[in-house]
Order: sequence, then C-alpha cells, then structure tokens
Amino acid sequence: MFIAIYIVIVIPETFVRADGAFIPFDECFDMSRVTTTVNGLGDMGEVMAIDLEAPVGSIVGRQVVKVGRSSGITKGRIMAYALEYEDEKGLCLFTDFVIVGKNKRAFDLEGDSGSLILLMEGTGQRPRPVGMIWGGTLANRGRLKLCIGHGPESWTSGVDLARLLDLLQLSLITSNA
Repeated sequence: MFIAIYIVIVIPETFVRADGAFIPFDECFDMSRVTTTVNGLGDMGEVMAIDLEAPVGSIVGRQVVKVGRSSGITKGRIMAYALEYEDEKGLCLFTDFVIVGKNKRAFDLEGDSGSLILLMEGTGQRPRPVGMIWGGTLANRGRLKLCIGHGPESWTSGVDLARLLDLLQLSLITSNA
C-alpha cells in the first residue's frame, strides 16, 4: 500500500511545508532488505540538525547534492535559510532552505519533490541529509534576486529535515545497523 500526502504543520509564527510519501510496513517486514545507499552517491551519514543559534555561515554557503527522479544528481549551494523578502504581493517568509544549482543549472526539476538534500562534508565523509525538496512554486522560480548586483536566479526550496522529522516524531534510517 502506498499513501501520498501533503503536510502542513503549523507552529506559532512559522510553519513547515513538505511533500511526503508514507509507506506503512507490516510487522513482518524484513528490515535487512532496507538499504541506506543513495544511488550514485554511496552511503549517507546521519541527519544534520541545524542549530538556529549558530553563525549564518555554518549552513549558508555550504555545498549540497541531491538525486532527483527527474534531474538525477545535481549539486548546488545553500543561499539562504529562513528567508524573508518583499515582492508585489507583499511580505513573503520562507522558513526553509533556498538552494541555487551549480553553474547556473537548476537544482531540481518538476518531479524531484521529496528528494533528500545532502550536505557535502569533506573528502571521504558521507553526505549528510539536511533537507528535503518541497519544490516551491513555479511562479517564484527565477524571480528572486539572491545577490546584490546579480539578476534573478533559479532557486529551489527545501524543508529542514531534522525539524520535520522531529515534528512528525519520525526517524530516517541512515545505517543498516
């Protein structure tokens, strides 16, 4: 049985948007058949929680990668976290990641929603899940100027995975142990 749902969790002054697919497992499900390998990237590390009191540079500017259904493996950079901006419709607040693809390539394509966003650590380190693509709206793609002196860039939104898992009281299987 496969169940797809859209989740909106309301918290005072903020909220979490996420695409989700939940697959209920029978009690006799054989966990030994579960793999934690990300296709094309290898084994993943533990989920990284974002410390909201840490300096902005601890997450903004970091390199990420994802494997999407439509776009395959793409690399990018976290440009913002908890972004607030104003456009012709008024004040907009994203309590999520804003990611720009590497070399002006889009970080995601339609159909990639729900893909894990993995933080790239040093050489030899496993990529750590840090977010999940929820896609955003096509109306905003390519309209947000993220850097002064640059034109609008194509960007992708992703929800903070550790926060989402905590709110839903779920865990991500990151090892075969």
